[in-house]
Amino acid sequence: MSSSRLCLPAIRNILFDEPTTALDVITARQILDLLSEIQEKTGVVVLYISHDLALVSRVAWRVSVIYRGEIMESRDVESVFTHPEKEYTRALIGAVPNPARRLVGERTPEDDKPLVEADKVTVQYGRYSFLGSLMGREVDRVLGNNAVSLSVGHGEILGTVGESGSGKSTLAKAMTGLNPFTGEIRFDGRTIKSARDMDKAYRCDVQLIFQHPDASLNPRHRIREILSRPLDLYGLASGAEARAEKIGDLLEGVRLPRDYAERFPHQLFGGEKQRAAIARAFASRPRLDSMCPCRHPSSSCCWNCSARWARPICSSSTTSTWFVRSPERQNYTRA
Repeated sequence: MSSSRLCLPAIRNILFDEPTTALDVITARQILDLLSEIQEKTGVVVLYISHDLALVSRVAWRVSVIYRGEIMESRDVESVFTHPEKEYTRALIGAVPNPARRLVGERTPEDDKPLVEADKVTVQYGRYSFLGSLMGREVDRVLGNNAVSLSVGHGEILGTVGESGSGKSTLAKAMTGLNPFTGEIRFDGRTIKSARDMDKAYRCDVQLIFQHPDASLNPRHRIREILSRPLDLYGLASGAEARAEKIGDLLEGVRLPRDYAERFPHQLFGGEKQRAAIARAFASRPRLDSMCPCRHPSSSCCWNCSARWARPICSSSTTSTWFVRSPERQNYTRA
């Protein structure tokens, strides 16, 4: 079939299921502008399915709030966001990120000396080929990070923001040994110059939460097997009974029922899988936890769920936390 016969006006209805979840705010704006232009030209009916309330408030004319398979209220978008009728809707709107409503108060650093420091860390993608070097070929390497320096104090929460491709996740992966790097990382008095210097103690103290739980959770293992692995690796639970109790505590810590331990990842919703990944990262009681997705460690969770599990994490004084994310839409604006 020729491209000339694939005309958009033939489409009468389009369903978008979380169309911008994995996009940064700049890219998402471009996509939404394109979708609005197509809708205006073709008159196609659009149904947006999203937990991103800012997105819905910007693109929708009418909004329906659903909870446990039941529509709680369905009205024009301005009425729902300014005068919500149901308690559940009010809770959703109240959980939207707002700099004026912080999860934590100001905290005095426990120690003037940082827990971890990155000193001129540089990451380049692409590797040299021995055959290519013999033939005189030049290696076209891509710069991921360029002499980046930062520090995280004891019990401090650091946020690193930037659009997709700016090097946020690249730096976090370098600090956990997943990306080769040049420069130095200093952790609690130790100097780390490569992944070879990251021993078992370092890996226990520094954990990483990946962006996509579907890629980081083994689909063939139950949640209890996934959570028990760091417990066994670092000797944090002796005996089956103690291990089961610890796994249940980890699940409850991220607001999941204890019986979810017997489920497989595919039996959990997207946000539930991400919370299981967060529980695994905290199983080793790390001193530094890097939350490293494209947008947010809770990019698969609604803001209401995110606020509930993030509050105890942010209020903990034993773990330094590094949030790696793209800029977020925080207000309701119709363009």
